[in-house]
Amino acid sequence: MNREEYNRLMDQVSPSPELVNRTRERIRQEGEKRRKTAQRQHFQFSLFRRTLAAAAAMLVISVNISPAFGEMLEKVPLLGQAVQVVTVRNWFSQEGDSQTTVRQPGLSGEDASWTMNVNEEIQATVDRYLAEANQRLEEYKRAFLATGGSEEEFSSHNFQVSVDYEIKCQNDQYLSYVLYGRENWTGGYQVTQFYNFDLTTGQSLTLENLLGEQWKELAEQSVRQQMAQKDPDGTLYFAPEEGGFTGVTEQTPFYLDENGKPVLYFAPYTIAPGGYGPQTFSIETMSTAS
Repeated sequence: MNREEYNRLMDQVSPSPELVNRTRERIRQEGEKRRKTAQRQHFQFSLFRRTLAAAAAMLVISVNISPAFGEMLEKVPLLGQAVQVVTVRNWFSQEGDSQTTVRQPGLSGEDASWTMNVNEEIQATVDRYLAEANQRLEEYKRAFLATGGSEEEFSSHNFQVSVDYEIKCQNDQYLSYVLYGRENWTGGYQVTQFYNFDLTTGQSLTLENLLGEQWKELAEQSVRQQMAQKDPDGTLYFAPEEGGFTGVTEQTPFYLDENGKPVLYFAPYTIAPGGYGPQTFSIETMSTAS
């Protein structure tokens, strides 16, 4: 089967009502688990704050980990308060033809409105990704069977969906972490969502916050210099007319490295061929450049 025939089959596939209902039920079940976990976290955090006030010293917290959820707490100072990066969902399931592994982050702190908004955004991103990944797998299976594959052959491929996160920077001022969603049968559908916060204000960080009023010019100049260093022959990166690097915008993804410097992130296939992976460029801030 050539690519044109495959694409025509994929265009004809649409999710069944059973798939939609099953996906909604799965999200509902996970939402119920999340609410129970949130109640446990609230109790643990309140106990932690009372202990801090009584002892007037830093303490190490040990939290019992249940079989269904892990409560991995990483303390971050926020104006004398405690902000915690919490694993709110940590589960594995084998359903149908795929395995799903989720380790989902959330924030816990005294500013309930701020942390709730962040957590709701993360929850919506994860739920949407899992539902769409489930739908893509069903569509892929239909095309596979329609082109002569068998159920046994399809099941033998060990399809996996995973959600995980990584803390990039945490210090007295900044918190930066990234949420990943991955499918092992395709590199075309992935989630890479960055979260960057100024812990002294509780606000999301922008490149302008870090680089000043001339952030766009500084970032673009730095990226072009680094591209020239990495690719002196001009064979790695796409040309601008081919969809390559044309500039930096407010929507350009970035995270902070361990020193608090912004690192611009360009996903595979955006400014370079996918085989080279994501392209990253560290930008000197006003404080580090001096």
